[in-house]
Amino acid sequence: MLTVQHKLPDNVEDPISKVLVPLNARRTWDLEKQQLFEKLGKLLVKHRYKQFTGDCRDYDLTRKGQACLYDVPGDQRGFLHEYRNKRVRLVCMGGLDAYSGRLYRVKQVPRSTVVIWTTTPAGNPSA
Repeated sequence: MLTVQHKLPDNVEDPISKVLVPLNARRTWDLEKQQLFEKLGKLLVKHRYKQFTGDCRDYDLTRKGQACLYDVPGDQRGFLHEYRNKRVRLVCMGGLDAYSGRLYRVKQVPRSTVVIWTTTPAGNPSA
């Protein structure tokens, strides 16, 4: 089962990240952020990210445009079962309704993506 422990910072450099970074850097939802989000949606379709609905408690992604990498465990069930033992980028596309949860887009990314962990003052690893 996918847990927050499998969550990694999104440090893949590609056309998607060139939109995700400025999108998430903006603090207010203004016209520019809306245009970036629309551009992101088109890019995700162009790059063949698969769409599915899920619960934000399962993926720990709640805001539109929020993204991360996940190392999907070998016992994963549900929509992500086809990505078992693979690394994926997961992007939240926003809420649908109280019943359906959130809309997500997902695609496998290379495992060669380097994830850099630093050590906090308390000595605990963090991204």
